[in-house]
Amino acid sequence: MPGASSDICKRGIEVNRPQIKVLQSVFFDKIKQRQKVNNLNWGGKMRHVKFFTAAALIAIFLSSAVFAATAQQYYDFGMKLYNARNYTKAVSYFKNAAKADKNNPEYFRMIGNCYEKMGQPSKAKPFFDFANNLAKTRGVLEWKKIRVSPYAGFTTVGMATVNDFLFGGTMPDTAEIQKFGAGFTAGVEAGYSFLQGLYTGLKLGIVLPANAKYTDENSSPLLSYKTENQYSASIIPVMLGGSYEFKISNTPVSAGAGVYAGWGFASGSFILKSEQTITFMGSSTTTSSGSDAAFSGGCFTADISAFGEYKISDMISAGLNLGYRIANVSEMKYTKVPDGSGYETGDTVEYWKSGWTEPKPMPFDFGGFIITARASFYF
Repeated sequence: MPGASSDICKRGIEVNRPQIKVLQSVFFDKIKQRQKVNNLNWGGKMRHVKFFTAAALIAIFLSSAVFAATAQQYYDFGMKLYNARNYTKAVSYFKNAAKADKNNPEYFRMIGNCYEKMGQPSKAKPFFDFANNLAKTRGVLEWKKIRVSPYAGFTTVGMATVNDFLFGGTMPDTAEIQKFGAGFTAGVEAGYSFLQGLYTGLKLGIVLPANAKYTDENSSPLLSYKTENQYSASIIPVMLGGSYEFKISNTPVSAGAGVYAGWGFASGSFILKSEQTITFMGSSTTTSSGSDAAFSGGCFTADISAFGEYKISDMISAGLNLGYRIANVSEMKYTKVPDGSGYETGDTVEYWKSGWTEPKPMPFDFGGFIITARASFYF
């Protein structure tokens, strides 16, 4: 019966084959469904990963865009810390500036300055050497081509002859006087550098001495009087020249000297006022009088000066200027004559002394010492 049993097996297999196919289809459907679920879960996870990765990259990009600083910004903030004597923090900013711009010797020099201030000269020396070599090999000039330097401060003036003429005589005890004297000066230098450190160009300024004044007031039961005289003068020097500036090694300090010469445009004026009151038998009579005049002139002017500046940033320095000015106007001419004086427009302003047979032109000496604050802007 072996053949019968094999037939039965064959028939059983044939009979069960549709059921097996059903079972296979159910089994594989479940596997596919599970794979789909897994794929969905994995796909979701991947989408989350991709999303967070993209978000992180965007955040990094935005943060770098927002918080990234330029070499100059690092340097400027480092200078603030350096000026505040916080050398430990300042050096890190100078290092960041040097990383951002490896071609600027000033950044490396300031790193050396910080280490030197922290008492670590051995660490400072390599940075000083590197900065010096970088400046030499690359020909980097720390001075820009254009420099504009406004200034303002104190000045003295001569005016000895004018003061002597106005106030040299005997004065009443009640009189109050103020002579021409120290005053205010301001101006600007603008230069172009053809050679390292040497700037040539224009210097324009103004000199305003303190006004001279004479006041006198007295009164009595019968007579009272009041006199007020005011005198003013000024000069505007327009000069050409130049200055040389050099940097003091391993410091943010520079020093220099300048010489300028040109022409000064001078002017002046005076106003005289008087008032007199006579009282008689209870009745008072007041009379007033006055006159004014204006004059102008010119002269050769020159000044020589020395200055020192502290570097605030790559484009700005500030400091002090000491100098001396030559500006003696030998004569002035009236542009407006005082009433009843007999002078005419264009006549020379004159003065006289006892024993002279004729008057002489009045000199106005605007020369004197100069002490000013200054700032320099480099472009």
